[in-house]
Parts: sequence; structure tokens; C-alpha cells
Amino acid sequence: MKEAVAKAYQFTDQEYGCVLSPAAASYNAYKNFEERGKDYKNWVEKGS
Repeated sequence: MKEAVAKAYQFTDQEYGCVLSPAAASYNAYKNFEERGKDYKNWVEKGS
């Protein structure tokens, strides 16, 4: 997730937004979508 957020910051202009839209399930990394969303939000807030 850290790498994905870093890439989003790298390729997204400041005046635009970027949403997390995974193409596959992440059950091997997260308990559920809510946990994945919290991790995404955490990395975004850190500013990666």
C-alpha cells in the first residue's frame, strides 16, 4: 500500500485526486475492504 500511495503522489497533479480501485481481492493482505481502506487513508495522511 505504501508503494501504491507513493506512486499516486508521483503521478497525480495536486489539483486532481486519486482513488484506490484494486483490480483483485486482497484477502491475503487485509481482513476486509474496511481494513484496506483504513490502511490506504493512513498512508495518504502521512503524505507518503
